[in-house]
Parts: sequence; structure tokens; C-alpha cells
Amino acid sequence: MNTTAQTLLDQAFPPGRPPRSQAYKNGVRAALRFRLGESDRVRCTYTEGSAEFDAFFAGTEEGHCRGREYLGSKKKEESC
Repeated sequence: MNTTAQTLLDQAFPPGRPPRSQAYKNGVRAALRFRLGESDRVRCTYTEGSAEFDAFFAGTEEGHCRGREYLGSKKKEESC
């Protein structure tokens, strides 16, 4: 089943975009799922202080930004 968060994640990493680590992508996905109501919180499974932990939370910044943009565009569509 393809969720809205997964669709936005796929759009965020098209062919040709510089590669990102799996931890970063997991952070983007976690933040998108939270923003879109598909999850009740952002869950990080990486060890605090690790490079993966840092990459995960760097990814959440992009995920929150993309989630806000998506919700803002939906709001504009609904008001027309």
C-alpha cells in the first residue's frame, strides 16, 4: 500500500538527486508520516551520538519542511 508519505518520499529522492544515507531517508519518512497523521510521533531507532542518529534527525528537517509544504498546498486547494 502506497501512502501519501511514501509518495512524497519517492518524489523527494528522484533519479539524479545526490545520494543520501538510509538513515537520512528514514528521518525524512518518519517526519512525513508524523506530519501527515500516519504516525503519532517521530521514532528514531539509532544510537544517540552516532552518525546515523545525526543523519536521521537531519532528514527529519527535510521531512517536516516537505510535509508543511504539502499540507499548505492542500489547504490552498480546499479554499478554492
